[in-house]
Amino acid sequence: MEGKIKGYSLVLFSAFLWATTGIFGGILLDAGLSSGQVAFLRMFGSSSILFLIFVFFKPSNFKIDRKGILLTMLFGLLGQATLNWFYFETLRLTSVSTITVFLYTSPAFIAVMAYFIFGEIFDSGKGIALILSFGGCLLVSTGGDLGNLVLNLPGILNGLGAGVTYAIFTILCKYLSDDYNEFTIIFYAMVFGWIFFLPFSQIGGILAMEWSAGMVGTALMHWLIPTVIGYSIYIKAYTYGIESSKAGILASMEVVFAAFLSFAVFGETMGVIKIFGILLVMCGASVFAVKLKTENSGRIEESPASGEAENLRR
Repeated sequence: MEGKIKGYSLVLFSAFLWATTGIFGGILLDAGLSSGQVAFLRMFGSSSILFLIFVFFKPSNFKIDRKGILLTMLFGLLGQATLNWFYFETLRLTSVSTITVFLYTSPAFIAVMAYFIFGEIFDSGKGIALILSFGGCLLVSTGGDLGNLVLNLPGILNGLGAGVTYAIFTILCKYLSDDYNEFTIIFYAMVFGWIFFLPFSQIGGILAMEWSAGMVGTALMHWLIPTVIGYSIYIKAYTYGIESSKAGILASMEVVFAAFLSFAVFGETMGVIKIFGILLVMCGASVFAVKLKTENSGRIEESPASGEAENLRR
């Protein structure tokens, strides 16, 4: 149980690191890059950093079998390139608030996939947590003004595609974590991701830009903090035997961390509705925290003999 608590704690930490994406990405967008270019550079840059780390410090991390190549290729295609394509198509067809809401439908898709793939139980507690976290994300993203949502059939279909591919990203993280090093997974997934996304990257515009020292530094932090470190911690979390459906809900805390970071860094206001949404997301996450604490207390109250028997069964 202590291992699972550590695993879920790592998920929360990775969500905090992912929340910095908005800061670094926003600076790069303001500098003149398009959203597609930022996404391409994130995949290309993070894989380049890992390539250099592997070459100079850990060459053994390049080793991967045929199954791993095929799975990370799938990861790069669906969990990176296709996800980004759906994201930017939805953004083009709708609005920032709309695509944000669609992305946070992913925990529901994760729960369904995890039920069939990993046999994870879907109980009432998980259902309540899903409703609370999605409702909170909706309020935080829109500020309570549903007029910020732009809905049309192409936008809805692409938005749901983004939610599904985001869920596939989580499922593959859990599936791959059993057999491969987290940095190896990220490296190959990102390499395949930028290769598949290359036709949409507008690479000519990237090469033509004048890169200041500040832009280079921001890009490096974008590739390193939320991507290399954030993804590796998230994949590492699954080695502690946590459930992907619960991890998906806890990862929704990213929207809470992002709201606080935007308030602290950019001075964005947080109205009553947004604060209420933050509380809902936190309540959704706390459903699992209470359950874990209860289960852990039950184990502590067990007799030494029963505890030893449990360890033998493991």
